[in-house]
Amino acid sequence: MKSIRLTAILLALLVSLPLLTACGGTAPEETADTAAAGEIVAETGPEETEPAYVYPAADLGGDTISILNIDEYWGMHVEVDVDETTGEVLNDAIYNRNRLVEEKFNCVLHDDKLVAKNDLSASTNAAQKEILSGESTHDVMYVRDDNLVNFFTQNLLQDLKNIPELHLNEAWWDGAYNSIAQVGDSILGAAGDAHLMGYDSSWCVFFNEDIIIDNGLDLPYDLARESSWTLDKMHEYAAAVANVDVSQSDWTNGGSAVYGLVTHPHAPDKFIFSMGNDYITKKADGSMSFTIETDQFYSTVEKLASFISEKGTTLEGNSDDFSENKGYVYTFMNGYAAFLTAEVKTANNIRDMEETFGILPFPKFDETQEAYRTPLMYGLLVMTIPTTNGNASETAMVMDALAYEGSQSVVPVYFDNTVAHKGLRNENSVEMLQIMKYSRSADIAVVYGWNSALAQTIQKNIFQGNTDAASAIAKQKSAIETEIAEFMELIGK
Repeated sequence: MKSIRLTAILLALLVSLPLLTACGGTAPEETADTAAAGEIVAETGPEETEPAYVYPAADLGGDTISILNIDEYWGMHVEVDVDETTGEVLNDAIYNRNRLVEEKFNCVLHDDKLVAKNDLSASTNAAQKEILSGESTHDVMYVRDDNLVNFFTQNLLQDLKNIPELHLNEAWWDGAYNSIAQVGDSILGAAGDAHLMGYDSSWCVFFNEDIIIDNGLDLPYDLARESSWTLDKMHEYAAAVANVDVSQSDWTNGGSAVYGLVTHPHAPDKFIFSMGNDYITKKADGSMSFTIETDQFYSTVEKLASFISEKGTTLEGNSDDFSENKGYVYTFMNGYAAFLTAEVKTANNIRDMEETFGILPFPKFDETQEAYRTPLMYGLLVMTIPTTNGNASETAMVMDALAYEGSQSVVPVYFDNTVAHKGLRNENSVEMLQIMKYSRSADIAVVYGWNSALAQTIQKNIFQGNTDAASAIAKQKSAIETEIAEFMELIGK
């Protein structure tokens, strides 16, 4: 069958996102409840012509800007620099961007990629150890965002909002993420176009078009266009196409079973967010409140438990992508499931899939939900500047320029490579991404890891068909509120 290769299209669209929740390509207006004066706000309208970037008159005298990073994470683009040109267009675009910035500032970039072996915490652990030792080896450190509070309470990070050379409100920084991550007048870690992980790791739903068609069903693209792509509809589709003998083993590699959905272990939390629920809500005055205890949230849990625990319809996948023992990507790629929950980077990993696949936003709670919500990754690596850096202004100049030049010369390569080299198009999926591009966002509780223990408990319960979220909340709510209050006091809010 014809192979549909979406990778570069997905990345090209996602990296150029205006970025806040909306439906069908129309972004919401800022309100007093969602943004305060001085906060970073994501773009919400059509892109405007950007003024030329003004490089500061700075000569760094050949100094090295050293960046602590990781070498790989499940196929995502995590590199800030590459060693040489190879003829691969993305690699060469990154290389040329960096040499341009080096020339502008008379500096040398060193992307210190730790051998991570897909361990997202590798650079985070190394960063903490280095700063606590008083060393100043690295000027920039990419660390997990859910560790930022811990870093800040130990006075390990500089407040990026206090460094004027970082233009965090500009389009080359990720407004969808940074607007959520800002607390009061502070932002501890930022995402932007120097590092593409924030786009690669956006969550979406893949589906096997051939399985849908072979079962006599309409492809679900129109449901998404009509704002009718809901969890109930997804459940309906998954149940209709599932073909599993539930009296037998729930998984046999090479068997004939076809599941409606194969999930990543973190999928329940992504559904909870996409269906309009936030553990923590940030108000215009900078205060935050615990807001998950709503009728809609409890209904969300009931819907999810019914769907995700339904034997024969849903398979809880192994998070090891290509493991032959329920690897969630392996299961989908080999035709054992009709739907897959995964990050956008997965399109690159399954580009050799023989069957035709499409992409959809995560579903809504119901049709009355105003907008789709595309969840961002838990534990995202974000740019930080450690307190051991005595030249933060110079570092910030370079990182801001890298983000800007990335938006100009690296991001367009995704599209150009798709059109000129791959020559493949899937107009339906492109349109779905136009919906997704205005809906990337996150729950601030996820950004800072405040709800991690609670979310894990609820996820486990959902897979088991247990709908009792209230008991888990009752046990952990007070601790979450205390942690937030202590953090707010620390930053002076």
